[in-house]
Amino acid sequence: LVKGFRPESRHYVVRGAAGGAEVAFVPPSHVAPLFKTGEGLLLQGLLKAPELNGQQVRVKRFDDAEGRYVIRVASSGDTRRVRPEHVRPRLADGSPALLDGLQEAGELNGTEVKVDGFDEADRRYMVSLPPRAAASEAPAPVRPRRLWLATRVEVAICGRWRLPEIVGQLGHVEELDDELGMYIVCLQKRTRLELVEPKYLCQWFAPGTEVVLRGLPKLEGQLAQVEKFIALKGSYVVRTGKDSGTQLIKSDNLRQWFSKGTKVVVVGLPDCPSWDNHAARVEGSVLSW
Repeated sequence: LVKGFRPESRHYVVRGAAGGAEVAFVPPSHVAPLFKTGEGLLLQGLLKAPELNGQQVRVKRFDDAEGRYVIRVASSGDTRRVRPEHVRPRLADGSPALLDGLQEAGELNGTEVKVDGFDEADRRYMVSLPPRAAASEAPAPVRPRRLWLATRVEVAICGRWRLPEIVGQLGHVEELDDELGMYIVCLQKRTRLELVEPKYLCQWFAPGTEVVLRGLPKLEGQLAQVEKFIALKGSYVVRTGKDSGTQLIKSDNLRQWFSKGTKVVVVGLPDCPSWDNHAARVEGSVLSW
């Protein structure tokens, strides 16, 4: 049970449901709401079964021993067990909400919107954005120094981080601490969270992953394949063709490659702003222009 919140330490004060006297101080990233049996939820952040993300489910019960929800997937009827961070409430139409965790349109994070509905096919909310501010009131555009890493994105610790024993380890982003300007990262091989400066984090691409090169004048838009990761340099060794040599490329200059048929959201087209935030399907590619 949540008994209060300590702003100075940014921790919740919690007490066991049995009503004992003992209390604990827990960071927000380790606190999740308890959903009741029968409640409708959405799946999110599943890395081993990403095809289920966005699926609607119903709670059957919460397994205290395993610390997981037993849920029923609406589309298939299958029963699964998932951790609390992998479920979230289904927002009702007309509900106010805040955008968070957008990677390609990071400038919209923190924007208040209204939920217009939920697209079952694309498993996405349809929302209404507020009217754009007048041009005279709009802030000057700023080019970010680093690529925004969204919540649940897989990352690797890189560079000369102050804890050399964790350089090269994999994990995922929990959230960004705005006050400290550091990411809260959950590493696969450690039991506690780490605060990591942005310059020591790289988005993780496994060897063999196909990527697109961005922000490199002579290689812009070229398709490449990851061969290995150089943790101390925060860079990937990639090959752009069967007969070509390898290149050492910074992680910020790599983007995930989407094959034909992949569902995507269109963002940031300067010539077609009306397409922003529209769902689409990849039909083909042009690798040089």
